[in-house]
Amino acid sequence: MNYTYMIDRNVMHVACLKSHEKRKREKKKRKKRKKRKKRKRKEEEERRRGRGRGRKRKRGEEEEEEKEEEEEKRRERRRERREKRRDREEKRRERREEKRRREEKRREGREDEKREREEKRREEKSERREEKKKRREEKRSDPLLR
Repeated sequence: MNYTYMIDRNVMHVACLKSHEKRKREKKKRKKRKKRKKRKRKEEEERRRGRGRGRKRKRGEEEEEEKEEEEEKRRERRRERREKRRDREEKRRERREEKRRREEKRREGREDEKREREEKRREEKSERREEKKKRREEKRSDPLLR
């Protein structure tokens, strides 16, 4: 075991170990950077709205209008999300239905083939039976073969 290490229930070669750890560190850094960026954006948004540091609050009507606008935006976004979800579900339903239809067709085709094979087998069986009977009859009727 001097060549390999167990990592996350996987055996890993020593040469791969360093690159694995490096990737892990980079992933962690990316995550932190993303969080930092998100926090900055949020603070900037608050500052713009006038809730952040160093700004006086707007009074009365302006504040009411702003609240109404935000509410309207929220409603709009909610409605758009609902429509998108409905569209996605509709598409999924259609795909499922199409898949079911195809499967049904394939099954019917398979059943038809099975039926045909069964029929053919029965016919061949009956033909063999007939031939056997004929041979038996010929043997009985032909005195030379006795």
